[in-house]
Amino acid sequence: MNLIEQLMGQLNTQENAEKISGAVGADTGAAQSALSNIIPILTKALGNQDANAMGNLLDQAKSGNAQDMVSNLLGDKANLIQQFLGKTANMDQAQSGSFLNQVLPMVMGALGQQKQEQGLDNAQFSSALNESNTQAAQGNSQFSMLTSLLDQDGDGEITDDLLNMGKNMLGGLFK
Repeated sequence: MNLIEQLMGQLNTQENAEKISGAVGADTGAAQSALSNIIPILTKALGNQDANAMGNLLDQAKSGNAQDMVSNLLGDKANLIQQFLGKTANMDQAQSGSFLNQVLPMVMGALGQQKQEQGLDNAQFSSALNESNTQAAQGNSQFSMLTSLLDQDGDGEITDDLLNMGKNMLGGLFK
């Protein structure tokens, strides 16, 4: 089983969905759907980091606050990802922002635990994560569909495509 499958099995549970939905004020079904959508986005974004930056982000999960983690991993793309979550899981901007702040530490903590349990250094874990992202995209039609939907230009980077989607959404508001 690859890292992404382990992560999905570990985090995308009814118990976590109920906990998160209560914390953000969203429907449990919406939280479960959002978990399914956000885990591939976060693992892809983390996999796009160089090995040292990824290691620093995983270490930050142990002691850092969620907003700093969101900012460090997603940068100015965080708002676009929140909009994506809002549209796909029927959450408002505040709920999707709170959801992201709840889920990112869970994802990073679980990945950090996997890294430690497997005794991998940053470079080895980065390679394993990227391989897992590729395998998950090949073996899971939902994961593949989500990442291909988000990676519209096929460059392996989803954040530029999220930025374009956000521009298109905002552009439609001003017509």
